[in-house]
Amino acid sequence: MRLIENHAVQTISEKAVETDRILFARILVATDFSAISRRALLYALSLGRRYESKIYLAHVIPERPLESSDSNVNGHRAAEQHMEEFIGAISWDADSCTVLIENGEGPLYLWVTMERLIHKHKIDLIVAGTHGLSARPAPFLGSGAEQIFRHATCPMLTIGPATQTSDLPEIAFKNILYVTDFGPSAERARRYVVSVARKFKARVTFLHVVEDMAGSGPQELDHLRQIHIQRMKHSFLASHEDGIQADFYVRFGKVVDEILSTAHEIHAALIVMGAKATGGWAGHVPLSTAYNVAAKASCPLLTVRA
Repeated sequence: MRLIENHAVQTISEKAVETDRILFARILVATDFSAISRRALLYALSLGRRYESKIYLAHVIPERPLESSDSNVNGHRAAEQHMEEFIGAISWDADSCTVLIENGEGPLYLWVTMERLIHKHKIDLIVAGTHGLSARPAPFLGSGAEQIFRHATCPMLTIGPATQTSDLPEIAFKNILYVTDFGPSAERARRYVVSVARKFKARVTFLHVVEDMAGSGPQELDHLRQIHIQRMKHSFLASHEDGIQADFYVRFGKVVDEILSTAHEIHAALIVMGAKATGGWAGHVPLSTAYNVAAKASCPLLTVRA
């Protein structure tokens, strides 16, 4: 069930601190040359322009141990040609990316290679597309994107199959949905929300979702709603950020459903939330709440771990 939201508006006027550019100084974009990869690159380029970021565009070639060395060389050359065509299809700034074509090794070649690139280039943000939960995954996306999603310790911007992308040079994040459970990862994510909101002059909607409230009466729900709104307002006020407008929503129901419903309602251009660390590899543990949101949302999802 859902409780009709009662939200408040708050504006803080303090001098902005421009040191937040370091949040996205180096962006790594994962690509398999598909259309969803192209959308991911467009978002990365737009963020890169705002943050003056250095962008790395990476493709990992899976290991084929039974093939000859000549075949492996030809595979690398084919990847280079695909990369050239992929970049050529982007009408702006793509030639400014540093291209990385890597040979993967072992059954976990994708994440092992990506982890090495993250450390080598001191990456601050990973950007990748996903084909979603039901589509047949390509070698790099689908289950591959989920693998990166589960294990990357740096923030990740995930572009799902329903995400709409403009070919214009600037992609505007005018409405940001910030989902919080008040945990450490959500608190760390708030720093990124504030930074992106400042850069894009965006309005931020704080959202907390409460599950398992069946049988509760209206008074109990209203009391709980007021408590959580005050918690969100307190965390926002504690940030002392310049000129950011914020709304505060509390919803009752299934977390993924309420996040997606609220994002649709406010026309969110970006969802930001914390992500909890998980054990196991993609395909061996249940899909996380965050990845379900990323796979189904009509806008990108930025996840941040504590």
